[in-house]
Parts: sequence; C-alpha cells; structure tokens
Amino acid sequence: MKKSSIVDFPDAKVAFTGAIPGLYIFDNIVTEEESQELITALDSNKWSKLLNRRVQHYGYEFKYGTNNVNADE
Repeated sequence: MKKSSIVDFPDAKVAFTGAIPGLYIFDNIVTEEESQELITALDSNKWSKLLNRRVQHYGYEFKYGTNNVNADE
C-alpha cells in the first residue's frame, strides 16, 4: 500500500497509541470457532522453550543473546 493511500475501514477504530501511524484495531475480526481453529493450528507446530517462555519462529529466528536476527540463517 502506498504511504499516501487513503483506506476506509468502516468497522475499525484508530489505535490512539501515537506510536504507529496507520494502526487500526478491528474488534471481533474472527469468530469464536475460527479462534479455536487458529489456536489448535498454532499449538500443533513445534514450540521451543527459551528464557522461560515458549516460542515459535516464523521467518527469521530471533537471537536472544544478541537481541538480533541473523539474516543469513
């Protein structure tokens, strides 16, 4: 999307954080059934335990020791 594009989302409200221009919040975007399907799909993927939390990486893997990613991996 071009930065100058004007997009109308009638069911959205602007997030007033001030930190991220153009951020919108959509309430109830998925149904309860879709939500459960998403949770089941995520939980079926491999979890890693790092720094007392469970994580999944999609794309680059975040390196907690350096607080960075290695784009070559």
